[in-house]
Amino acid sequence: MNILSIQSYVSYGHVGNSAAVFCFQLFGFNVWPIPTALLSNHPGHPSFQGQKFAASTIQDLILGLSDLGALDQCDAVISGYFSDPDISELIANIVTQIKSTNPAAVYLCDPVMGNDEKGLYVPATVPKAIASDLLPIADIVTPNRFELEQLTKITIATQEDTAAALHKITKQGPMMAICTSAPTSSPGNIAVLGCLGSNTWAIDTPRLTTVANGRGDCLSAIFLAHHLSGKSLESSLSLSVSAVHDLIQMAGDEARDLPLVAGQKYVLQPSQIFMPQLFKSESYM
Repeated sequence: MNILSIQSYVSYGHVGNSAAVFCFQLFGFNVWPIPTALLSNHPGHPSFQGQKFAASTIQDLILGLSDLGALDQCDAVISGYFSDPDISELIANIVTQIKSTNPAAVYLCDPVMGNDEKGLYVPATVPKAIASDLLPIADIVTPNRFELEQLTKITIATQEDTAAALHKITKQGPMMAICTSAPTSSPGNIAVLGCLGSNTWAIDTPRLTTVANGRGDCLSAIFLAHHLSGKSLESSLSLSVSAVHDLIQMAGDEARDLPLVAGQKYVLQPSQIFMPQLFKSESYM
């Protein structure tokens, strides 16, 4: 199984490709990482150095892989953070090219653009580019609550709102849609919801205090790995949410990065399994 992963890269810590590549390799998959940014560490630390890449740099790297014939052997594409909106069209072209050779290839779009704590941390042109270029061709999309609001223009305050927004986004192209950091009616908990067809599943987990970055990057990669292994949405969602919960618990309150290497056993076999519950709502039917 070969995966093309187009995301940021940090030398220190585990976000973007520095999280996804390791997760995929634990499952035995080959990964071809394409960095959209090359930083010393993620900006959640007090300081960082490095640079964000323009679409021309990404194009050069993709052309190199294409010249090797590698893209003809690609089974999946995952995209994450980028700051140049032109990269969106480039990703769309790459996915279209790969799917023309391998119609069974899967594309997961993780629309990394912001969160509730920081707001939008990419140019305003990036969400528009993702909505127009990537959502129509994505098989799976994995926004957090803030990003789902940006893409659907639905205010999300309840699980009903989350379910409605997920079903709206699947009508834009993706077969599966997952929302992380979603609201829940259970005090002290946080939810992840997944949508496929007319069904939505919700997983509630205890809300853990942490400032560690990379949670969404790990969840998207682990979910895709399970999906490519043939598991259902419910099973893939359960295992990926449970694994990330273990990693957050290991990280503790003050760590700025997830202990991915130390907690690698949980990526493959979480210590506790959180089961999804079928969530029903009339608001989007």
